Amino acid sequence: MIIQDFKVDAKVTKRGKEQVLFREKKENMRLAPNSNFDYGVNWNNQAFKPGKYTLHLTAWGSGKKWTFTKNFEIKREEAAKWNDKAVELERDYTMWYVIGGVILVLLLLIGVYLLGRKSRKKKEEE
Repeated sequence: MIIQDFKVDAKVTKRGKEQVLFREKKENMRLAPNSNFDYGVNWNNQAFKPGKYTLHLTAWGSGKKWTFTKNFEIKREEAAKWNDKAVELERDYTMWYVIGGVILVLLLLIGVYLLGRKSRKKKEEE
């Protein structure tokens, strides 16, 4: 029997925590008997961060309810690999802007110091 009006609610949390980091809900799906399917949870274009997580998945259909809980870990190498492949990943360049700003200010200060020193030498020679 095909399961009509199949619904899935998936939540990802840090392992041992209750705060939901990512959530994906789908409704009005159909599911054939004895079938498997991969269900992806959207991370909203955020980078994968290494750590231990838990997936809490609940599915409803044909008057029945199924729950599934799975612990998983994202290792540093896996996170780097998947983040490199992500096309629309929102990247945070704030640190690079700060470093660039500090270098620019230091270069300006060194330039002002050298110009001041040069003008003082000229005044002393006169």
